[in-house]
Amino acid sequence: MNGATGYRQCITAAKQQLAKMMHIKNASDTVLVDNASEGVNAIIRNLDPPLGPSDYILDLSIAYGPFKGLYQWLGSRYGVKTLEVPIQWPVTGPESILKPVTEALAANASTLNIRIAIFSHISAYPAVILPIKQLVELCHQYNIPVIIDGAHALGNIEINVEDMSNVDYYFTNTHKWLYSSKSSAILYVRRDHQRLYVPAPAIVDSAMTDDFESRFIWTGTRDRTPFCAILSALNYRISLGGEQRIMNYNQELAQYGGRYLAQLWKTKILSPENMQNSMTNVQVPTNNFTRCQILVDQLYSTYHTMVSGASNIPPELGNIPCYLRLSAQIYQEKDDWHDLGALVLELLQG
Repeated sequence: MNGATGYRQCITAAKQQLAKMMHIKNASDTVLVDNASEGVNAIIRNLDPPLGPSDYILDLSIAYGPFKGLYQWLGSRYGVKTLEVPIQWPVTGPESILKPVTEALAANASTLNIRIAIFSHISAYPAVILPIKQLVELCHQYNIPVIIDGAHALGNIEINVEDMSNVDYYFTNTHKWLYSSKSSAILYVRRDHQRLYVPAPAIVDSAMTDDFESRFIWTGTRDRTPFCAILSALNYRISLGGEQRIMNYNQELAQYGGRYLAQLWKTKILSPENMQNSMTNVQVPTNNFTRCQILVDQLYSTYHTMVSGASNIPPELGNIPCYLRLSAQIYQEKDDWHDLGALVLELLQG
């Protein structure tokens, strides 16, 4: 494999396999990008016509933090505004997401120019599966296009783009749950949104008259080996027993671990099991957020155990002083969760 030709072969083969896995009919409607952040930038900064001071972006209070940073940048640079829908915790089911979005659209869609809505397939903090098919349907009733942020989805849960109510845009990382290397993600753009010049890659070095697929495939000199590594990651997953076996193991372990810790700590899980994936969110038995942060530092520095947190949920959204987002993986067993539970109690009492 040599030069541009070899990399193009890697990219084409990876896209074909990923498109099949994600139930995308035409791989030509996808491109490979570095990460989810590049995916959302490629879309939202290249809408046609461009976003301006009369436009709104709709998102949830649980939007990924760097995306909120992008919205703030767009606001400062172009006057774009954000309509943020608050989500209360714990969530009790899909209606905990659908109801506030329904109410926000009913109250604002006729008076605000909502140009785009963005929802996570699996939110980052806290981590729950959102009812994206219904959210797309809701927004389409108001002719609002929808971006689905699937950063945590690929390799974690099944993705079926054909069954997402004609979703406009979808992107997901391959370097998280799919076991590929960093700087690799896939972006899907519905055919009618693929226009001359837009969406555009982060690096534009030509007249950009190529079609959507071609304009992303070669954007100057960079290391494209992470795109080739996708094929190796997929083969590795086959050697482990395949997608369903991996996802089932991780999801069952996360659900077991969440139940076990909530019972041991006498706290609660922040979502029902039908909205859980390979991550679970468990409240930590302390009302001291600073103590919780120290706990996380101790777990990492002394016990070489990384947990995602500590995070808190403000009073107006549920008043949960500290919770941990915990991930299950194929190299874990139930005893690992038992050890973590006992260690947290020991450190909190110390």
